[in-house]
Amino acid sequence: MPNVTPKGQKKVILDWFRSENKPRNRDDIAKIIRSGSVNHASFYINELIEEGSLVRIDYTHYSTPEHAFMNAPVENIFSIVKNIMTKALRPVDIGIVAENCNAKLHLSKTKAWYLSLIKLYCKNNEISWHFHHNLMSFHPINNFSIHSVLREIISDEIDNDELLKAVLKSIFADKQTIKNAINNVRNQSAIS
Repeated sequence: MPNVTPKGQKKVILDWFRSENKPRNRDDIAKIIRSGSVNHASFYINELIEEGSLVRIDYTHYSTPEHAFMNAPVENIFSIVKNIMTKALRPVDIGIVAENCNAKLHLSKTKAWYLSLIKLYCKNNEISWHFHHNLMSFHPINNFSIHSVLREIISDEIDNDELLKAVLKSIFADKQTIKNAINNVRNQSAIS
């Protein structure tokens, strides 16, 4: 009889990932677990990510760290990231990291890939950085985000350029990310 315990299902998933160097998505995983449920697949993905056995490599795909980060210049990446964070003196959006690392190291990796790599590196090396969504910091950031900064200050009287400047004082992020967030928060405010 197949092993249908949560521990057994996680082993089946990991064995499957390790058998091929191929990223998988939640639907792929649902097809190999006993229940066939995408909700159960999400549960197992979250558990395996928490354990450090799986990492997110883009918006929808996952892999094992050994496959996802094979031949990655990890120490070079971490050095660049640490330098960015040291100079920023505030939380850093992962988009800044991806842009800098891709340019300096001639890579084309996603923000999710970098975030997974950095989180795993910190965990494996007992480095106490703090993460919330796409932000990283040397100090606790709790529920701090671009959206939370905007929600505190947004009004019809404040134009988008002023909002952009206010966010940049608190968070090191690229302007387009902030502009997108401004539009999202303004649209949410209009709906409310």
